[in-house]
Amino acid sequence: MSGEVDGYKEGMLTLLAQATADTAAQAQPSAWAFGFDNLFWVAILFIFLTAIISAVIRLRQKDKCLKLMHDYHVSYLNVNGRASWGDLRVYSQGVELLFDAPYTTRRGLLKSGVMVYQAELAQCQALCRIVAGLTDQEKRDRKRQIRQTFNPGLLRKTWRSIRNLFNTIKDAFNKAFSAFVGQFAKVNPASRVLTSQQGHVTEIGTTLLSAVGNAYEPMLEQHIGQPVILELASPADPEKKVVEFSGYLVDYTDKFVAVFNVDHEPIETIELELTDSHEQAGFKVTMAEKDVTITCNGFAALVVQQIRCGRQVSDLALVLTNGASVQLSREPGMPVRLKMERTRRLDIVCPRSQAAVRFASRQIAPERRRRNWLGLAPLLEEREDRS
Repeated sequence: MSGEVDGYKEGMLTLLAQATADTAAQAQPSAWAFGFDNLFWVAILFIFLTAIISAVIRLRQKDKCLKLMHDYHVSYLNVNGRASWGDLRVYSQGVELLFDAPYTTRRGLLKSGVMVYQAELAQCQALCRIVAGLTDQEKRDRKRQIRQTFNPGLLRKTWRSIRNLFNTIKDAFNKAFSAFVGQFAKVNPASRVLTSQQGHVTEIGTTLLSAVGNAYEPMLEQHIGQPVILELASPADPEKKVVEFSGYLVDYTDKFVAVFNVDHEPIETIELELTDSHEQAGFKVTMAEKDVTITCNGFAALVVQQIRCGRQVSDLALVLTNGASVQLSREPGMPVRLKMERTRRLDIVCPRSQAAVRFASRQIAPERRRRNWLGLAPLLEEREDRS
């Protein structure tokens, strides 16, 4: 009996010692637990930091083509043919056009500018700039802009090449990063927090790369700084015909394209004094009792430089393309004097949904021509004379 009691005591002591050891082990966190906690908070910190960086980038990131027109006097044309003009301010989520003078509505509301949000930019047909509408400082800034664009230095060329490289490898980097996160989660269960945020992390990586990257199209890239012909749609034109503007390809993005000219020499200068409606090649003027409407209906752009009615004189430097029109006020019974120009040379930025660089326009070098070959260019347009 004594032996059984002793055996029972020994068994109880063994169980008690094992329970005590297990309790002590549970009371002390393992290295694995420490690793899990550290990884969790590192992941949270990473997500917060990258989200903040992405938000800052999105707020500061502006379309490169629109930035070319920032703080210049421009004409804003939308697809329904209406024109506005003023100083342009470019933001990450749209643009603001500050009018040359405040406008007071019939209800006494004062409007000094219009804001066009990102979604509404799809209704833009073109942003046009003409030298005649710029201040002396803006003219100097434009000359420097033209020089840097058409004759870029080594640093500018290198930076553009780096941006193009980042854009080329962007998709590969995103896929590789996603694969890395997925594989890391398989071998390390503690990294499930990263797995649950994989889509968010990938989005952040895309945003960071897009800030450095650049829309890259090899066909257009070869024509940067070279003469091209831009084909612009005319949704407001009853005939829906496209118009063409020659110039030098300045830049492009996935949404916009920019074509500039060094000189803005007009085809002709027009000065009219009207008391009734008038029409001639390239434009028409419709007179009403209290307003006058000017419409461009030719292939060349119409620049409304100045309007004079009675003692009121207004400088506009407003550009109208085919189908676009503007309505201006006039004093009843007073003749209207207009100073206008027709031109095919201007600075223009267009949404790529409305325009395309269709033709190269440089002369073919003699060494590139076929030897002993008498070539002929294709007939690319109908033989009609439309100003």
